[in-house]
Amino acid sequence: MMNDISSVAPWRRLRTSLGYRIAIFTFWYWRFDALAYDRHFTELQVDEGLSALPDDNSQCYIFPSYPISKTPAALRIDGDRLIYTPKTFPNYFVDLTLAGGFEQYLQGFSSKTRSTLKRKVRRFAEASPDGKLDWRVYRSPQEIGEFLTIATALSELTYQARLLDCGLPTEPEFREQALELARQGLAYGFMLFVGDRAAAYVFSQRHQGVVSYDYVGHDPEFNALSPGTVLQYQLLEYLFADPQAKVFDFTEGEGAHKALFSTGRRVCAKSLVFPRRFGTGLLVRSHLLLGKLNDLIDSLVDRLALRQKIRRLIRRGAASAENT
Repeated sequence: MMNDISSVAPWRRLRTSLGYRIAIFTFWYWRFDALAYDRHFTELQVDEGLSALPDDNSQCYIFPSYPISKTPAALRIDGDRLIYTPKTFPNYFVDLTLAGGFEQYLQGFSSKTRSTLKRKVRRFAEASPDGKLDWRVYRSPQEIGEFLTIATALSELTYQARLLDCGLPTEPEFREQALELARQGLAYGFMLFVGDRAAAYVFSQRHQGVVSYDYVGHDPEFNALSPGTVLQYQLLEYLFADPQAKVFDFTEGEGAHKALFSTGRRVCAKSLVFPRRFGTGLLVRSHLLLGKLNDLIDSLVDRLALRQKIRRLIRRGAASAENT
């Protein structure tokens, strides 16, 4: 009988998906089971990732993020396998084991940036009725249940959730997974309030010392008070004091917010390895072609300076939906 490789480190079984979209509209998800490589990119040497691929080519494998020296081919055939690399990206992180903790971490900012961050925290506190900063950490199953109720309502206020389908998941399966993580002490809910109104949230989970930046959102009415920045500042101070947290992973993608708060950045790739089959090959190639089409659309939008106009239209559409 074949051994179950998912029981052998560093692999874990998960349910994952590829989204098929045109521009901002996702019209289908291909969902499948895979074995995920469980070593964090900060533990890997450059180009080390795919060298860990097992000999068994009957399974689907995923390497969520591994450091690279150059961009790999988007799709290549390796014997009986298809190796698909849909993304390369900067992966920002915060080293939570820095000697000196949070105060030493702050010294990595310029004096002007430190002053700006502290001023934003102070201004947000002053906006509260009692003049005090109200931010909360949710950890236990009961607390995470309360967090999800509040954060889901807050997520629905954002145009990302309304029109881009990227808010906090509302499926019962996600809630149960979050509660199970809380039962294991691995879930973190962070929330910022103004009076009795939730202003911003971050949901994270910890895996082998790595706390991930999973879901984030804020009420656009508080944009002038920089709620995302204030909450990020507070949660990092909390995590630096958590002995079980070693790294805060901003996950894939560029962003000024990530660049500001990170202590490091590595160029990484995400690769999926499939058994070479006709149906699988068709799905992979279709996803690749849609990705190229979306790259062309993005390039055209940037060339015509339409991105800000589109964002304004999306926000206006969200506001209209709120009033109907």
